[in-house]
Amino acid sequence: MSHDPVSVVRDFLRVVRSGADPRQADRLMATTVIAHQVQAEDAATITRTPKSTGGDCVQVAA
Repeated sequence: MSHDPVSVVRDFLRVVRSGADPRQADRLMATTVIAHQVQAEDAATITRTPKSTGGDCVQVAA
């Protein structure tokens, strides 16, 4: 397993966000991550955790 930033992001997108194995979020994310989102031109900053991110991916994949 590589720890360089490019590999970590690539693995996160390929494995977690794709829904292939959302449980790997614990391995590929920090304990908390500050995420910036824009929905309908309304910017917001939220805190994500491996558990919340993995759960989102399971719902999308279902």
